Amino acid sequence: MREFTTPLKPKRNDGAVSQKLNTNNDVQSGYPMGFTLIEVILYVGIVVGMLGSSFVVMNNILIAQERNTINAEVFDNANFVMRKIVWALDDISIINQPSANTTSTTLSVNKASSTENPYVFDLASNTIRLSTGGGSATALTTGKVIVDSVSFRHVDPAFGPSSVQISIAISNAPQTGLTTYNASTTLETSIFLAN
Repeated sequence: MREFTTPLKPKRNDGAVSQKLNTNNDVQSGYPMGFTLIEVILYVGIVVGMLGSSFVVMNNILIAQERNTINAEVFDNANFVMRKIVWALDDISIINQPSANTTSTTLSVNKASSTENPYVFDLASNTIRLSTGGGSATALTTGKVIVDSVSFRHVDPAFGPSSVQISIAISNAPQTGLTTYNASTTLETSIFLAN
């Protein structure tokens, strides 16, 4: 009897090996692994652009924060001084200075129900100060602001109530930092006095 034998085919792993090589380094398909010089330049440009934009945004945020802080300092000082003067003019019995129908940088008043008379507001070394009962003066403004001007006008008409016109101009003191931003404010008011 005749036996039929089929020739054995040799096992080849060449295809699997070459397929594996093609996935790691796809040179045969025309797409080499890695970046070209153009791609590197493009990606570096994108990263630099994003970092530069981030720097500009952060710088603007810091400058805005510093400006807000300076504005708040100036406006808070002006508001505090004005409120303190209005408080002193409440329930006064006499205006010592300025005299009737004159203007001065000093305001001196006596309150009717106080034992610490007189209350004196004055301008010294670009600072508004308050002294009570003839004692030493205390600064009402901080060192972060400069009082550019202050004026008190005692208006005493022939008919009607007398009043005190107040004008205060305050700006920020020179600073060092991200920017040299200048803030200033001027507050003006008239307080009519009960007779």
